[in-house]
Amino acid sequence: MVPNILKALETRDPDNKDFYRKNADIYIMKLVDLDMQYKKGLLTCKKNIFVHGGHFAFNYLAKRYKLQYISAYQGSPDSEPSPQRIISMKKKVLENNIRYIYYEELIAPRLASVLAGETGAKLLKLHGAHNISKDDFERNTSFIAIMEENLKNLKEGLECQQ
Repeated sequence: MVPNILKALETRDPDNKDFYRKNADIYIMKLVDLDMQYKKGLLTCKKNIFVHGGHFAFNYLAKRYKLQYISAYQGSPDSEPSPQRIISMKKKVLENNIRYIYYEELIAPRLASVLAGETGAKLLKLHGAHNISKDDFERNTSFIAIMEENLKNLKEGLECQQ
């Protein structure tokens, strides 16, 4: 996305293209560093499976870092998970001794809370990074900061060595 944004800015404001390129290069390096933090941070985990009581939002993340991902809502975001799906998730949590169920930002963690209550697990947030609260906006929360917090929560839930 950064190269596409850079191209649009250079087209719109060619007089400042060097400024935009410099900032794009800096941001790309931050993203590369973030990717390395994920690769290194998730390398020493006791578990490689995470359960998400929300929408199917973290499949790309799971694939990129070779994690197993179980989401309550696998189809349409408007559909509810079936009772069989919930039973299957509960079974996976118990079989794999999963101690944390993840929930999404800005969405009531109803199903995640039910799963946690049924299994004795605790809740941890994973932020989809595609929307932010008004408070986050006012604090100038960045994509990098959101993803660093996600990594911290993933490391806790996957029982990674620090």
